[in-house]
Amino acid sequence: MPLIIKQTENSAIYTRAKRRFNQLADMINADHVAKCFFLSSVNALERRESIVGMQPAIEKILARHSIERNKATSISNDIFAKIGTIITQRKAVSVSNGHFAMIEPYVNARRIITSSKPSIEHIYGSYYANITETINNIKECLNQTVSVEQIAQLLSRLPQTICKTREKYFICSSCHKFSTSKIRCPHNLIKLNLFKMDELILEGLKRSITLPAYVARCLSENHWKILVEHEVKGTKNLYHQVDVLCQGRDFFILIECKNWTLDMELGPKDVFRMLGKYGDLEFMIHRIRRYKNFKVLKAFITTGRFNKDVKNLADRNDLIFLDHDDMILDRTNQWRRKIESKI
Repeated sequence: MPLIIKQTENSAIYTRAKRRFNQLADMINADHVAKCFFLSSVNALERRESIVGMQPAIEKILARHSIERNKATSISNDIFAKIGTIITQRKAVSVSNGHFAMIEPYVNARRIITSSKPSIEHIYGSYYANITETINNIKECLNQTVSVEQIAQLLSRLPQTICKTREKYFICSSCHKFSTSKIRCPHNLIKLNLFKMDELILEGLKRSITLPAYVARCLSENHWKILVEHEVKGTKNLYHQVDVLCQGRDFFILIECKNWTLDMELGPKDVFRMLGKYGDLEFMIHRIRRYKNFKVLKAFITTGRFNKDVKNLADRNDLIFLDHDDMILDRTNQWRRKIESKI
């Protein structure tokens, strides 16, 4: 009886763009800014501007103007949906659409350009504000500080398969003329580079595939068989998601990846929930004759933290815990050795 494994939507995305994910993983492995940029929480960035509570407020305003309750509710729903879409498009330009912008010269405070052409304000205001939010997001998620210049250099160094320079704008800081070619103007010019992230890489960021892809790429140097984001059949016809599944000569490693923020701790309940899932898979693996004597390791990897109660379980020979200190702060990438030492 073989081990039954099936693909998921995430594994299909990873498979289609495996070469690109590997290129990205190599950048993350070699460059601390790339690690901070791509392993910080995308979800945290998308939550930065909340419109919760706006809808009831709109409804109350309409009701005060003697508009019937049902009409006020209907109108507020429409307004809420439109405003919500606008805010989402503006706040998540670099996340939802994959666009990033870099402005030269770099300034600490956001500058406002008054112009009859809203595209200038959109490009100069929204894009730059979004990069500022990205930097704040990295600080909040990983407690790491990066600068606009560092991100600009990172995006410029990324392979074209991952991130392309979409357009270059030249804007006059005084008369506000702009063009995609250099402007003949006596004033200081601002150069703005627009970058476009590859669609599958962007989808991987949104679906938190980046961390498992990074882990898989690093462990692939051991020449193990590795699957990313697959489901494995356990007992009672239940399928369990395994972020990274490694198979060596006489062992399996089941890896759970959590791309979390620093304020999100994994406690004993989280670990025991995962142990229940992986314990079922371990039982299933050992029912297969050729895997009967295989060692099954369970690894839990997060960009957040484990609390002290979880760390007390680290002495078990079949468990591996790697958190923010291992995956982000340790620039020597010794986390691989911690996994290999348990085999």
